[in-house]
Amino acid sequence: MKTRAVFILPLGQKEEKPVKAAVDPGLCISCGLCVSSVPTVFSWGDDDKAQAITGDVPQADEHETKVAADNCPTEAISVE
Repeated sequence: MKTRAVFILPLGQKEEKPVKAAVDPGLCISCGLCVSSVPTVFSWGDDDKAQAITGDVPQADEHETKVAADNCPTEAISVE
């Protein structure tokens, strides 16, 4: 017989999934919007294109990361 764990969250609370960000270097025009607005998540790569951290976006930076993606002039940033 198999058993499985069931987690019950308080009413109105949903399970938080880690947020990840990525930059498509083929679309990035190096405008710097993301690097200047969320330097804990975005930085300059050796190719002078923006790059995102490889791990999860820190929870404190999730909103600003999504704003940076929304404001990217070439839609080079994806946030999942």
